[in-house]
Amino acid sequence: LFDTPSNNENTIMQGYSVLSGITGCIAGNHDIVNRAGAVSSLQLLKEIFAGTNEFKIILNSDLGSPYTCVIAHDNLGLTLVPHAMTQKLFCESLDIALNATTANPGYRVLGLHCNVGVPGYADPTDDGTTLFLTQDYQERLLNVYDRILVGHEHVPHSFHQGRLQILGNVFPLGFGEIANRYRYVLDTETCELEAIETFNSDEHYLELPVGDLLASNGEY
Repeated sequence: LFDTPSNNENTIMQGYSVLSGITGCIAGNHDIVNRAGAVSSLQLLKEIFAGTNEFKIILNSDLGSPYTCVIAHDNLGLTLVPHAMTQKLFCESLDIALNATTANPGYRVLGLHCNVGVPGYADPTDDGTTLFLTQDYQERLLNVYDRILVGHEHVPHSFHQGRLQILGNVFPLGFGEIANRYRYVLDTETCELEAIETFNSDEHYLELPVGDLLASNGEY
């Protein structure tokens, strides 16, 4: 939700406005503060919404322990795992998710905030805040869950015949990330995932030689 754990009042109010219009938010690495006694912007908003008895923010208040949140929603069993401080804690949270149960769900969906480990891309480590959903965990979790939806990585991508979907950002954050972007709608009755385009690189991005740009007299 935030780019940094600590934000000014206007940004926090913007975050409050966003959360007021949605069901829930999984805490990511930018939403976590690891200083004793410090409260992140997302933690502050969690405390505000806690008084309304509304489910809003999936955030582990004990960063030294594994954490998952299980929600039964109509025909869907939803398990959510927010960002963890180490790979070890993340794996322990995934182990909990492997055994999590909900009341007779028609479909089971897992929501994560991490990198997706693929051969040749990067290797997970036991420490640090870079988390990886390894090949081993991908296969084990997909024996339990119908779909895995992953936040954190900027560029959307799918694996395992679309059952594991990296959602990506809804717009590119740099020139090196120019590509079509989407928001996603999950049908809770069928577990089908619909991609709705939010950025089209052919329509929304124009690349010109510098000479053409200078000769345009500011028309671009």
